[in-house]
Amino acid sequence: MKTLNFQKTLAVLVTTSLVLLATNTFAQDSQTAAPPATVSASAPQLSSGVTEVLRLAQAKVGNDTIIAYIKNSGIGYSLNADQIIGEYVAAAEAMAPHADYLMLNLSCPNTVDGRDFFADAGHLDACLAALGEAKLRPPVFLKVSPLGGVEAIERMLAAADGRDFVSGFMFNLSPVKPERMRTPEHVWREMPGAVSGPPAAALADFCIREAFRRMDRKRHVVIGAGGVSTAADAYAKIRFGASLVQLLTALIYQGPGVVRRITSGLAQLLARDGVKHVADVVGVDGLAP
Repeated sequence: MKTLNFQKTLAVLVTTSLVLLATNTFAQDSQTAAPPATVSASAPQLSSGVTEVLRLAQAKVGNDTIIAYIKNSGIGYSLNADQIIGEYVAAAEAMAPHADYLMLNLSCPNTVDGRDFFADAGHLDACLAALGEAKLRPPVFLKVSPLGGVEAIERMLAAADGRDFVSGFMFNLSPVKPERMRTPEHVWREMPGAVSGPPAAALADFCIREAFRRMDRKRHVVIGAGGVSTAADAYAKIRFGASLVQLLTALIYQGPGVVRRITSGLAQLLARDGVKHVADVVGVDGLAP
C-alpha cells in the first residue's frame, strides 16, 4: 500500500514489501562495510548496516513503500551522548531521500547497553533538536518503550511538542516478560530478549489508548503493533487509536497470506458495524470512559 497520508487521520494496514533496518555504529561492526554513502563531511561515520541499507534503497524497483527503521544495536563499545545523537541524525539524513517515512527506534528491547539512553529527557530533547535542524523531508515517527505508564507517555508528548517534523509515535516491545504467559515460567525465566505476538497485545493497547487520548490528534498519529494476527486484532488497535497497523510475528507463523486475510476480515468488521470508512473508527474506544 503506497498511499501514506499524515495530514489527516488515515487508518490502513501497512503492507510494505521493503522495510529497511538501519543500525548505526553504536556497536562494533563485524562485517566488511559496503561502499560509503554520500553524506556531509562533518557527519559521523556511517556503519556498514546503514550503507548496506542505502545500497538496497537505491536499487529498489517498483512502487513499494520504504520505511527507514533506524536504531542503535546497543552492544559493543560505549559512546558519549553527543556521538550517539550525532549517529542517529547522520543515519536519518542518509536515509531520508529514500524513505517514505523514518522510524526512529529509541528503545530496543533486545539490547542492554543504550536501551534506556532516551529515557533521559535531556537526551531525547537534544536528539529531537538536532533532528529538527536536519530539516528532514519524510515524516518521522518515534518508537519508544511501552514501560513507564502515563507519565512516560506524557514525557514523550512534551518532548515532541513544537517539533513539527514528528508525525507520530509507536510503542516497542517490553524488555520485561509479559504477564499471563501460558508457557511455564521455568521455561523462559532465564531467556533474554522480548516476547512478541499475542502476549504483547495488552500493554501495546494500553499505550495506544493513552497516547491517543493525550496527543494533538490534528498533528500526530499512532502506529499500532503488538499481537496483531487477526482482523479483530487490527480492528482493536484501530479503535484504540492506531491510524496505521503493523505486524511481524504473524507473518512468521502464518506467512504473507495473513495480510490479505486481515484486510479482508477488517472490511467485513467495518461492514458489520455499519462503518463506511476505517478512519471513522480510529480512537472510538480510546476516548471511551
